[in-house]
Amino acid sequence: MSVQYYPPTTCEYCGTTGDLTEHHLVRRSAGGTRGKTIWLCFNCHRKATDDKKFELNLQRIFLTPEEVKNKGMPLEDVDS
Repeated sequence: MSVQYYPPTTCEYCGTTGDLTEHHLVRRSAGGTRGKTIWLCFNCHRKATDDKKFELNLQRIFLTPEEVKNKGMPLEDVDS
C-alpha cells in the first residue's frame, strides 16, 4: 500500500486559498532540495522570488539556522 501525498489547500505563509505553487526554501541553484519546500499562493511566491528580504524571512520561519548554513545560504537580519 502506498501513501499518497496531497499538497495543502492554503498558502503556508498568508493562509490564502486557491492555486498554490511549490516553493524551494533554498533555491535549487544554491543546492536546495525538493524536501525543503513550502506551498505558497501566487502573490507570496512572486514576492519570495523577487524580494530577497521576504525570501530570507521565509527561511527564518521554515528552516533552522543549521539548515540554512548547510545549504550555503546566509541567515541575514531581515529587519535592517
